[in-house]
Amino acid sequence: MQLKSSLHLHSREDTMDGKIIDYTIFELIDYVEQKLFKVLAFTPHEKFVHKQEYTDYAKAKWILLIPSIELAICKTWLNQIHIIILNCTEEVEKITNFKELREYKANHQDCLIIAPHPAFDKLNSISLNLLEKNIDIFDALEHSWFYGKYRNANNKSSSLAKKYNKPIISTSDAHFLDFIDTDYSIIESEKLEISEIFTSIKSGKFQNFTKPKSFKELFSTLVKMVWRNIFRKSIK
Repeated sequence: MQLKSSLHLHSREDTMDGKIIDYTIFELIDYVEQKLFKVLAFTPHEKFVHKQEYTDYAKAKWILLIPSIELAICKTWLNQIHIIILNCTEEVEKITNFKELREYKANHQDCLIIAPHPAFDKLNSISLNLLEKNIDIFDALEHSWFYGKYRNANNKSSSLAKKYNKPIISTSDAHFLDFIDTDYSIIESEKLEISEIFTSIKSGKFQNFTKPKSFKELFSTLVKMVWRNIFRKSIK
């Protein structure tokens, strides 16, 4: 089967970024159903907020919803490092550093760990040096949606992925619905099951679909995020 997939998504239920998002997880599932997606990873920041009713709602639409998180580790007053853990449970909230992350993975081999937007910024992204030092933890690297025709930070992480034979997979990191259907992957899998999906990702049995964004698209998205963060109550 060819399964249209998005493995980095946010919604209003996100306790960190929910205030800048104007759709619920149910509305997100309704939207991606229209776009023929079959696999989603709900990755709220820092808190595991997945509920069985989310899974059931998606399943009723023949969509596999993977309970996941975008965790922040190695926090300082200056920065933090975001890590995506797919197919996890609430206990991941206790992870604060790479040692604990490595231990969690060893004890939960049914999860899949992705480095989101590596080297994109110094506030929330893992540096390429640190990523290389801990490359054994990661099953895949993310190809970020946030790039243009003349500047693409994904090129550096793609080179590192190639060096260590790690897959790099396209996601939308959706805070708005604009780029969900421009940045995604088609995964080849015999079954619509988490274990099968993960095996395909690790084996590189997927195709990325992505395109560079115009300056207007990138700038307008940043403006919307700031605007909604400040004036959330006035936005319907």
